[in-house]
Amino acid sequence: MNNLVFANDKSNIKLVRGIYFLFDGSTLVYIGQSENIFKRVPIHLETKKFDSWNYIEFIEEDLNILEAEFILKYQPKYNK
Repeated sequence: MNNLVFANDKSNIKLVRGIYFLFDGSTLVYIGQSENIFKRVPIHLETKKFDSWNYIEFIEEDLNILEAEFILKYQPKYNK
């Protein structure tokens, strides 16, 4: 899992498109998708409690279907 390190506007980190997973301890608490994961995940710090996260890169056409499948399978508390 990734530590809570994110890109900022001046960062050289590449754009990463895909599905991301937020964890509180070992509990999966949220699943989301983004065109730019490293800019999207920090926004959740304002409204969700999590201490680590991970992601899987996917092409844009698959994001909606895959996100819905992951949410249905794992049912994280912030996705309800």
